[in-house]
Amino acid sequence: MKRNLLIETAIILTIIAILSVIMFGIITLMLSNSYLINQLKDTSHETADRLQEILITPLYTLSDETAINIVQAYLGSGVLEGIILESSANGILLNQEPESSSYIGPFMREISFENLELGRVTLWFSNRQIISTQRQLMLIISITVVAMSGVLLLSIFLLSRFKIKKTLTGVIYGIGQLSKGNYSCRIEREQYRDVNLFIDRLNAMAEHIEEKEQSLLELNENLEHKVAERTREVEETSQRLRNAERLVSLGNLVVGISHELNTPLGNALTTVSYLENLAQKMQEGNEPAHPRMLSEPIAIIQKSLNKAIRLIRSFRQITIPQEDKPPARIYVKKYLQDVAELTESQMEGKNVSVTVDGPEFELTISPAVLYPIIFNLIANAAEHGYETEYESGAETSAQQTSTQQTTDPVEFQLERQDGNIFITCTDHGTGIDPAILPKVFEPFFTTKRGEGKTGLGLYIVNSVVTTQLQGWVELRSTPGRGTTVLISFPVPPVSG
Repeated sequence: MKRNLLIETAIILTIIAILSVIMFGIITLMLSNSYLINQLKDTSHETADRLQEILITPLYTLSDETAINIVQAYLGSGVLEGIILESSANGILLNQEPESSSYIGPFMREISFENLELGRVTLWFSNRQIISTQRQLMLIISITVVAMSGVLLLSIFLLSRFKIKKTLTGVIYGIGQLSKGNYSCRIEREQYRDVNLFIDRLNAMAEHIEEKEQSLLELNENLEHKVAERTREVEETSQRLRNAERLVSLGNLVVGISHELNTPLGNALTTVSYLENLAQKMQEGNEPAHPRMLSEPIAIIQKSLNKAIRLIRSFRQITIPQEDKPPARIYVKKYLQDVAELTESQMEGKNVSVTVDGPEFELTISPAVLYPIIFNLIANAAEHGYETEYESGAETSAQQTSTQQTTDPVEFQLERQDGNIFITCTDHGTGIDPAILPKVFEPFFTTKRGEGKTGLGLYIVNSVVTTQLQGWVELRSTPGRGTTVLISFPVPPVSG
């Protein structure tokens, strides 16, 4: 709410004036009340003394009826609020105590004649006149306050309307121009010295800002050229660094792939050499032909070549963009559920249960980009998150039944917010040792190399998200409580 200085000033001055009048009225009322009370007390003493003298004769002559008539005459005049008349001979002749609180007293007088005690009178005098006077004063003060307030408001209104506002009109217009950025505007001086002091300061400030603005414009022009030049240099340097980093990363990956391929291909080559020698011996008749002698080496070759094929496919997922399928409009939640269902069926020996929660929304993206992310997250949770340890010896049928009924949950949570996609994958398995947590995204890092694992699952996830989707991956894990992988990437633009 906007405030008005002139109106506030008028209100404050009016309040001060009203308070001053009220204080004056209160002081006047207090002084008049004190004066009236003192005057009433003096009159009451005089009346009590006079009544004391009048009652001597009737009480001395034992004319009780006359005494009562005299007292009642005073009561009827309104001067007294209450009276008690006592006779030494006949006791209390009249007892009329005050019925209201509008009185002062009591005033007691002993009635005697020539040292002979005749009786006593107790008087309460009415102060109704004082109360009436106070009310009249309060009414007068109230009328005075209202009248002075009206006069003050009208005077201040006229003053602000025709004097102050007229003087400040030019100042207000000049300030408005300065607020709009028109620093070349100058405010004209007025006839008042104090107002001109304010105007001179504003004009000096506008002139100073105008000079600084011109200097700043010139500086900005030079700065823009320098920033553009530095930005171009930084971009070129960053691009060279990214290319070098890619080459180093690809080189390390090639070295790792070569090392990993060396084992299965070496096993296959050794087995092939063995088969060549065996075939030569069979042709020469030095070795009897038996199917098992051929099936076992062939199985070794098949297993080694399959491992080599898997490594080559993983390498292809990392190094070649997933553009086997063109971008399509897909329902993300439905697609994740389909991939999860397909992956569950491929997890041999694992009882994984995948759930996908979150809102359904459409996205234009190549399905082949999302597939390796979802597949490897589920596979990593099944292979490393949930590990069933068996004691030596066979399981009982009850244990087997319990194992079959137990499922290992893998939970996906979808969210789309502020132009970004968030995918959270959570398992409640064994978690990851903090000592190896920094290495989980490195290629070929695995804790199950002896079981034929390549260590490329999370590396593929991180590589696809960061390079192809321009996003990021964060992994959180607590040993014994499970692992959460948070993926975020911007919504891919729709190519026209």
